[in-house]
This record gives sequence, C-alpha cells and structure tokens, in this order.
Amino acid sequence: MFDLTGKLPKDAAVTSASLELSESWINKDAAVNGTLNKISRSWTPGSVTWKNFTPQNSTSKVVLNLKFQGSVGNWDKFDITSVVKEWQAAPATNFGVLFDKSSGDDLSWVSEKSSLTSRRPKLVINYSGTAIVSNSKHLQSAIQITNKRCGIEIRNNGSMPVRHTVTDLKGRTLKSIIVQGKSTRALELVSGTYLVQSWGVPGKNTRIVHIN
Repeated sequence: MFDLTGKLPKDAAVTSASLELSESWINKDAAVNGTLNKISRSWTPGSVTWKNFTPQNSTSKVVLNLKFQGSVGNWDKFDITSVVKEWQAAPATNFGVLFDKSSGDDLSWVSEKSSLTSRRPKLVINYSGTAIVSNSKHLQSAIQITNKRCGIEIRNNGSMPVRHTVTDLKGRTLKSIIVQGKSTRALELVSGTYLVQSWGVPGKNTRIVHIN
C-alpha cells in the first residue's frame, strides 16, 4: 500500500499512474493471467493469509484484467490511474490493491522490505499542478511536479518585502526577485531540482523543489 497523504498538491490533476513491480521468482517463464483488484478493508501484513483475505471478502472491484509474460527480473507495469484518482478524492479508501491469479505459473514480486532497494515496488504518478513555496516558516519540503513546465508561486506572508533566489544544485543563481509583503509572485521553470531561498526576517529559509 502506498500512502499518498501529503504527496500530491491540493490542485494536482492526476494524468497517469502506474504500479511497477519487479519479479523475484517464477517457476518457469510463462504467461500469467489474473486481475488487479481494489482492496476495500484495512489489513496488516502479519494478519493476512490466502484463506482469510480473498478477492471475494476483501476487494470492491476489478481495476485491471491482466495478461503478461512472467520472467525473473522483469518489471511489470500496471496502469492504475483510475484507482489512484479515487484514492486522491477519498484517502480513507486507500488500502492498496490485490493481485488474483486465475491461470499461469506461480510468481512473486520483490517486496517493499527487500534489501534490493532498487527493485522495491514503485507507484509512479504523473500530474500537473502548482508548487507553493512560502517563507512563513523555516521548513524544508520536497514537492514533486511532473508536468514539463511548472508555475511556482512564491508567497510572502509577512508585511515586509523579501528577496528570493532560485538556484540549481551547482549553486548557480537562475532567478532573483523581490516579493512585496502580503503578495505572490509566479515563476516558470523547466524540469529539474532547485533550491528556493528567501532572505528576510527571521532569517534565511531554504526549500528544495523538484520538477520532473
């Protein structure tokens, strides 16, 4: 299960989402058929068995009908855009998804606790939206935006003008602006990772902004 709490901006419009799983074992390379189902009740890894947690008593609907070629090391990618949008709209319904195999060879995927960190499950979400950077508190935040060009709003919540600089990871200053008190300035940036620094009372505030 992927907890999306605080991972998406409030105005994010999800354009696509894929679940990516790396196969860790299969008896032989073979076609695998089954369904990916939306789980409808809470669960914990230690309490779930194939007998007490079934598609019939634990899922609400079929998200995808699947047919793919199994092979150890393969990355299997499943389009779950529709269910991610449902989780975004109603976070309390996010219990993950369940794979129910109907035919083909048995297989397993690398788990989230695997020592093979590069092969752990991934939920890749593409969306458009606006990243908000505020100088009201000394906080560091990571904001993921996946559209190619993104507007970043720099908001000054104080009453005095504050200078802001945007630099790349090599320390090169790309933009430098002054934002008047109680006002907002918008900047457009291309894909990349930036440091946004504000200079004012009570001091310097740095945030990391990622645009993919």
